[in-house]
Amino acid sequence: MSDGETTTLAEPVVEYLSIDTSSKQTLGLTFDSFAALTAGARVEASMHYPSDVLAGWAVGHFVAHLAQDFIDPDQQKVLITAQLTSGGSGIQLVIRF
Repeated sequence: MSDGETTTLAEPVVEYLSIDTSSKQTLGLTFDSFAALTAGARVEASMHYPSDVLAGWAVGHFVAHLAQDFIDPDQQKVLITAQLTSGGSGIQLVIRF
């Protein structure tokens, strides 16, 4: 995360947090590990082919790079909220230009 290049949507949020650098790196490694383990589990369970996982990874990184221009915590250009209820859940995405 310290190389200045954003590769996930979570990285700008982690960078904005008031925590030390080693904690930020640990969070980044944790996110990457969960993604890799989930991808491996999907292939192992025969739910996806390895090419599906790689294509999903590529699309995800493309979207993250595209969205990083809109993510600025100080200006709140992007607002993502989630609501969980007993009847279901919802996610709201607001993008201000």
